[in-house]
Amino acid sequence: MIDFRYHIVSLIAVFLALAVGVVLGAGPLQGSLGDQLQLQIEQLREEKDALRVDLDDARAENEELSAFIDATSGELLQGTLAEVKVSVIELPGTDERTVDALLDRIEQAGGELVGQVDLTARWTDPAEQALRDQTASEVTAQLLIPPPDDATTELVLGQALALGLIERDALATETFSSTARAVYAPLLDADLIDETETPTMPADVVLVVAPASLADPSEATDADAAVLAIEVATVTGFAGRDAVLAGPDDGSTDLVNAVRADPAASAAITTVDSADTVTGQVIAPLALAAVQRGVAVNHYGLAADATTVLPQLPEPVDDGANASDDATEGES
Repeated sequence: MIDFRYHIVSLIAVFLALAVGVVLGAGPLQGSLGDQLQLQIEQLREEKDALRVDLDDARAENEELSAFIDATSGELLQGTLAEVKVSVIELPGTDERTVDALLDRIEQAGGELVGQVDLTARWTDPAEQALRDQTASEVTAQLLIPPPDDATTELVLGQALALGLIERDALATETFSSTARAVYAPLLDADLIDETETPTMPADVVLVVAPASLADPSEATDADAAVLAIEVATVTGFAGRDAVLAGPDDGSTDLVNAVRADPAASAAITTVDSADTVTGQVIAPLALAAVQRGVAVNHYGLAADATTVLPQLPEPVDDGANASDDATEGES
């Protein structure tokens, strides 16, 4: 057994350790530790102040740039969309202030709004897949040239929407072709789309406005990823049509970024990022003018994955070109 002397020695060792700790803490170590902590606090304070100054400078520069672009937008946009008919598509969750600002810039560029369509929640809701599949089957039956066998439902629906807004009759160029009417009607009947402004005539170009997304990718759920995949497939269906996708630059979870990262989608549609800023809102009409004048698919804006900031516009296309560009699927 452990005798009483062992307990006494153990207790004495414990008290000695406590005494040494108290002496050192109140004496030589107190100054050293205190000085180190104080130094670290001062360094953190200085770093915080420096970051605040950098942020303020960046905000000031951004405000100056936005003010400059806004002041020069009239000269930059003047006539770029003259006599060009534009339809606008809003995806679910799109910020109406961004849409209104883009519409103002289209008008400033001389464009004529001939239709404004909203994709409803049914278009992107994973639970509505059966409805979308059925509608895609109805649409496919109306196409003179059916989509490839491996085309997804959402890609087929995207093709139908683009065709329904753009394709014109070969003999009456301000009238939709019979195929355009035939593929557009099922989308409306299935409540996949809603009309803010009923399309009155075929558009020369279409602007697709994307919603904001989760700023932090770590917060994205499987449902969010499914919706994003549906949106990417939809705009991929616009391949071969004169269309531009514009949306905010929210990082890896926004639609513009996702389209640019997807080989098929990035080759299918021109994109503009930062559409929630003055800069992006001015770039968007220029991008519409570029695709309407035959410029190949490209990616414009301020984000790191943009190809260039602004498009270079060739001379406007001949008026007669619009009358025959999209009359290949079917005529009245």
